[in-house]
Amino acid sequence: MKNKSSKSGLFLMEMILSVLFFSLSSAVCVQLFVKSHLISQQSVDLNCAVEHCQNVAEAFYGCNGNLDDMMLLFESSHQDASDKSSYFLDEPPYTISVTVQEKDNMLICSIVAYKSSDIIYNLEVNLFPKKEVPYGN
Repeated sequence: MKNKSSKSGLFLMEMILSVLFFSLSSAVCVQLFVKSHLISQQSVDLNCAVEHCQNVAEAFYGCNGNLDDMMLLFESSHQDASDKSSYFLDEPPYTISVTVQEKDNMLICSIVAYKSSDIIYNLEVNLFPKKEVPYGN
């Protein structure tokens, strides 16, 4: 009789250890899955922000640096009341800030993409604006 009770106690201890091992393993796996999901979401946000910033930069080049003409291309734009050289674009869930400065005959356009007040991507492009020259000169 003693032999049977010692075997069942050993089996119970083995079962407890195996359950403990698998519960720890599953906790680690859940943490890895959550972290991979967060990294994937950050990657999606970055790709979308880069695409929006590139679109604004191409519009900046296409409009030869004219900020007012450029903002007519975007439906969701509004001008910053405190700074006339800044615009904001609402591309849900992102907000894109566009600021143009002139320095040494160069136009510098700073494009920043935000998501809930966190900066996701920042792009700065430079343009030497083309001046129209009358034909024959």
